[in-house]
Amino acid sequence: MANLEAGMSSDGAAGGEYQVFLSFRGPDTRHGFTDCLYHALVGAGIRVFRDDDELRVGEVIGGELLRAIDNSILYIPIFSRSYATSKWCLRELTRIVENTDASNRSEGIKKKILPIFFDVEPEDVKLKTSLYRDALLEHEKKVPEEVEAWRKALVQVDEIKGWNLNKDEGQGHLIKLVVEEVLDNLKIKHKPVTEHLVGLPDRVVDVMKLLDINSGDVRLIGIHGMGGIGKTTLAKVIFNQLSSHFGKRRSFLEDIREESRKDSLVKLQEKLLSEIINSKVIERIPDADYGMRRTGEILCNKMVLIVLDDVDKGEQIEKLLGKYSLYPGTRIIVTTRNTGVLQIKGFKYTVLPYQMEELNFNHALQLFERHAFGGDSPSHDHRILAREIVSTTGGLPLALEVIGSLLYRKPRAIWSETLEKSREIPENEVQRKLKISYDALDDYQQQIFLDIACFFINEDTTNAIYMWTECQFFPEGGIDVLISMSLIKILDNRRFWMHDQLRDLGREIVHKESLTDPGERSRLWISEEIHEILRTKESKKKVQAFDLDGKYTPILITDKQLERFRGLRFLKLCDVTFIGDFSDCLSKIRWFCWHSPPQSFWAVNMHSRNIVVLELSDNHFTDDSNVWSLMKMATKLKVLTLKKCFGITRTPDISKCLMLERLTLERCDNLTEIDCSIGRLRCLIDLNINGCSRLEELPKEAGGLENLKRFSLTDCYRVSKLPDSIGKLASLMELFLSNMRVTSLPDSICRLKYLSSLYVSRMPITKLPDSIAALVKLKSLSLISTEIRELPISIGKLKSLHVLDFSCKMIPILTGKRWKLPNAIGMLENLEEIHAERCEELEGKIPDEVGNLLLLRILNLSDTRIDAMPSTISMLPRLQELDLSRCHEIKELPKLPTSLICLRVESRSLLLVPNLSNLTNLEELLLSDGSRYMNGSDLMQTSDLSWIGRLSKLNKLELRLWNNPTPPTELSSLILLEELTLSSLDLQPLEQLPSSLLELRLDNFNSTRSLSSNLRSLSILKLCGSRVKEIQLHGLLQLRNLTVECCELLERLSILSSLKNLIYIRVCKCSQLVDIQFHGVMESLQYLSIEDCESVERLHAEVSNDLESTSELAFCGERVSILSTALKKLKECSLVSCGKLLEIQFVGMLESLEYFLLYHCHAITRLGGLANIKNLRHLAIGMCSQLRVVEGLDKLEILDELNIFGCYSLERPIDAWTTKIPDECRIYFTNCGELLVSDPVGDNNVPFERYKEMILRGTADTQSETKNSELETEKEAKMKGDAKEHETELQLQFQPSTSSRDHEIIEEPPVDHVRERTSPGEQNQTTEQDSNPISLNELAPPRTFSDRFKTCLVSILECICNRDFPRFKGEIL
Repeated sequence: MANLEAGMSSDGAAGGEYQVFLSFRGPDTRHGFTDCLYHALVGAGIRVFRDDDELRVGEVIGGELLRAIDNSILYIPIFSRSYATSKWCLRELTRIVENTDASNRSEGIKKKILPIFFDVEPEDVKLKTSLYRDALLEHEKKVPEEVEAWRKALVQVDEIKGWNLNKDEGQGHLIKLVVEEVLDNLKIKHKPVTEHLVGLPDRVVDVMKLLDINSGDVRLIGIHGMGGIGKTTLAKVIFNQLSSHFGKRRSFLEDIREESRKDSLVKLQEKLLSEIINSKVIERIPDADYGMRRTGEILCNKMVLIVLDDVDKGEQIEKLLGKYSLYPGTRIIVTTRNTGVLQIKGFKYTVLPYQMEELNFNHALQLFERHAFGGDSPSHDHRILAREIVSTTGGLPLALEVIGSLLYRKPRAIWSETLEKSREIPENEVQRKLKISYDALDDYQQQIFLDIACFFINEDTTNAIYMWTECQFFPEGGIDVLISMSLIKILDNRRFWMHDQLRDLGREIVHKESLTDPGERSRLWISEEIHEILRTKESKKKVQAFDLDGKYTPILITDKQLERFRGLRFLKLCDVTFIGDFSDCLSKIRWFCWHSPPQSFWAVNMHSRNIVVLELSDNHFTDDSNVWSLMKMATKLKVLTLKKCFGITRTPDISKCLMLERLTLERCDNLTEIDCSIGRLRCLIDLNINGCSRLEELPKEAGGLENLKRFSLTDCYRVSKLPDSIGKLASLMELFLSNMRVTSLPDSICRLKYLSSLYVSRMPITKLPDSIAALVKLKSLSLISTEIRELPISIGKLKSLHVLDFSCKMIPILTGKRWKLPNAIGMLENLEEIHAERCEELEGKIPDEVGNLLLLRILNLSDTRIDAMPSTISMLPRLQELDLSRCHEIKELPKLPTSLICLRVESRSLLLVPNLSNLTNLEELLLSDGSRYMNGSDLMQTSDLSWIGRLSKLNKLELRLWNNPTPPTELSSLILLEELTLSSLDLQPLEQLPSSLLELRLDNFNSTRSLSSNLRSLSILKLCGSRVKEIQLHGLLQLRNLTVECCELLERLSILSSLKNLIYIRVCKCSQLVDIQFHGVMESLQYLSIEDCESVERLHAEVSNDLESTSELAFCGERVSILSTALKKLKECSLVSCGKLLEIQFVGMLESLEYFLLYHCHAITRLGGLANIKNLRHLAIGMCSQLRVVEGLDKLEILDELNIFGCYSLERPIDAWTTKIPDECRIYFTNCGELLVSDPVGDNNVPFERYKEMILRGTADTQSETKNSELETEKEAKMKGDAKEHETELQLQFQPSTSSRDHEIIEEPPVDHVRERTSPGEQNQTTEQDSNPISLNELAPPRTFSDRFKTCLVSILECICNRDFPRFKGEIL
């Protein structure tokens, strides 16, 4: 039976099993152009059919081949020289033409032919030459009855515009054109967009022109228009079209207006950072201001595509994008109803506006009919009604979709009634038109719609369905109706979605229930309104639900207040507490969600018989009985969620909650015991116990949960044993166990006959029980970061297993016990994935039986001690990924299966470079002898790598082979190659590289001559370990990022102005580098970093003008002047460990420079001209021990952050009286000569305003000290004559001490003149007293104690900074 090669994507497409059918002559193109095209299409998410010759049996197209042609939407015949000699090619073509003709006559999907002329001309196909004409004459001798149809098909297809490979650009470029055309025809999207897009193409073209994706600047486009007009849909279409250009560096932030109201902007900032960085770990943002700085730091370094959807305030744009410059090439799309938000005061960029107009009548009618009629054929009367209804909608897509969905298959009377209603509503009143559909809902469906609009958008559906079911709203059917009427959607993660216009409609309906009195409305979600009506004494019987957030200011609700809300069924509270007797207040509550209640709790009898969902989180009650009182009588409870309830120590008897289906105990840190009554919860289907760090065991009664389907026990660090009764969980399907002290799984686990997923992670389990073989329905077995060092032989009986994961995701746990994979693994006939990465004690040969795993797709053995692969691995027909990275025991490889797409091999023991010429499907290849870990290689001989040219689908290639010659010409034939790393090879014969390259890394290279020839698309270049003395770069027109590192012999680096797109340069660890030359103005350079280049003496740019050539950027005797003309767009500059640098002077206005770092430049003495960097925001100077002068620091008016440390010779550079440094600038000073330490107590940044006060206070103290010193001197002079009478003065002397103290203070009786302003009479009165010793505390201070203490503290800190320890001791005393 033939294997069908069909690339599958996750996106569906109407019209069939396949989307594209490739028709080609195998001997001509199968292993070349067709292969490349096929994988390019599959990589773009397109389902492609590529037939095998084995399918061609007999003389008639049938079976799978026929279905593939009939079900495809697009056809790509590849006409080659022998195409017409194949009867099967001609039969396929005839069937293709028949299909497209039929689709053109029908109202359904239009099919299309996209021909490619490969090494032939259109005239050949049109039978005007002998090439195809002679072939048909030969066919007439054998099958004359078919030839005429073939002839017509050839002529017809030739009339269609296609691609001519002889005349168009190279194969790689043509493939990209084909993929783009296919994507455009199929409308495959990355953001979900409705299928019925009408009237958008012209608008897409308009916005794309404004975006001008090929220009290197930054573009911000603001799409504005009324709600429901299609702004978000347009933004999604454009986002999808541009996604491939930006890769993973893109983000679509939806519904910003609503999200910012709920959670400020912090959640959106976290989401943006997560998506742009492409990290699953979400960075926590403490506040929006920090988030703005953080996003700014990221976005200034990455070319990104961002959509900000439904913005209603200009500050939202600024907070989400930050204040820094955006990376060149970045595109931002903003959608808004208000054009005013696009004018942002002080924002660096201008937002270009684009106004969304309503659909014209024809497009509006087309959209309406698609929803109103579907695939039905409407009557004449219905068509007339449709035109009249459309004329009343104002061309708004949302209204057309909603009203059309409402009328689908409804009788004519409903159509007429809807028309009359619509005529009464002005065209611009969108919500009133949408309300027509709302009015068509029954009462229960309306209640569900309003609940979603007010509370549950983007919330999980589970709890809401429980509540609506208990209220008898019949949610299952109601939700289906809302979906079918286009009023809501259920997203893939089971969350509700609703268009913002429909959300506003729902909230407006609630608002109009009472325009003046919120207490007369059914739902309340504005905290201020709720807080206000709580104070009134009127009854609020109509209120069904409210969401009250105290916003960190606790609110107290009394029983009398809540008693007035008799109809309340949904109550969500944050920072709210209660006082009083609530025995008769919560009778109708179905869902109670209580977040962050204060510790104080004065309520009694707070319980409800009808509650079905109870959620408590961030609870600090000291008495856990307060929590349990809420569920005391909750016999109908279905969902109980307790998160961060730190006062809970044990669960109570919950046997009365017999209806409970879902129980979550999460981060209840003081929970030590779970009551045995949990075993009586016969209805429980989901149990989640997570992060309860003091819980030590589970009750054995938990085995009574006979209907439990999912059980998760994670991060309960003290649990050391699982009860044997776990085997009684007869219905369990998913079991998750993680981060506990459990050392073994109970044998009873074998009785879980329905278990399909077992996840065990970060536990000291040493082995699996043999009884695990009884889990016959187990599909996924994960043993991650455990101490298991042997799989039982019985594992081979897990016939249903799809995924086996025993990797070590964290730091490997080494037990000293080596182990091997058992032969029984070959019995897992349904196994698709094996993950063993970082299992450092897994050794030996992979068993031959692995060849029996015919469904295996992924085999990851990286960072293991595996030393051999079996020859049977070639028998795995579906293996796509084989990872042997850092498997340093492997000496050689056997023949590998041709199905491989990704192969990584890296071993220090590798003896022979394998010939991989048969792996023609490879897209990623790493081949290394481990020479980067050692200076040499175990390779027995150099190998011929000419076979590499046959891997035509390669997208990423990394070769690290010691002294192995690089194939001179074969690399250039890899027309799809985008990333290339060549390390440790002999690169001397390297002649030409593929023009498709985007990223290139060369290690230990001898020449860069080949880099300038044809690398038109190269964006990133990394040169490491050079053996050359000079590097010259030219001709790399698209180069954006240049890194030169560890080139120990390099003396000169030349960079030409022809590198117009060069943005980033980093030069590091080039110890002999003396000269860096910029030839001309660097128009795009924004980031320059020179690190650990101790010998650099010259950094200069020669800028030509009409009169002469001048050197504008130069080290002159190790003194550098940085001018604005040569580096006019420079944003960040770092000079680190440049040991010969003596002085830096900024000359001219460097308006773009925002960040400057000077670090570890020991010889530098002066930094001048900072006043010329008007936009500098970050300045860091560290460990420059000889630096004395920093000029212009006072003039930096928008500085955000200033760090100076370890500059011991620095003179005070700031005049606190005249400085322009903003007060909010964060500063950090320490160990810097005359500079005061910024934070004497801690090690933190402080606002400059606070530091300035310290400077001024220190000046005042110094002046006061001087004045007091003068007074003391004058007083002493007047009293010299009385010296003999008053010889006893207080003296502080350091004396050696034998005690634990370092020094002892010797006191002598003080003279009375040390007291300020003491009269002779007073002196006489105190003489007798003063003859006795007194303490220092009795001395009258010259000023207040506070002033004196501050002065002493400053002096002490100055002593520390200057290392003046004798003075330090005196100041302390």
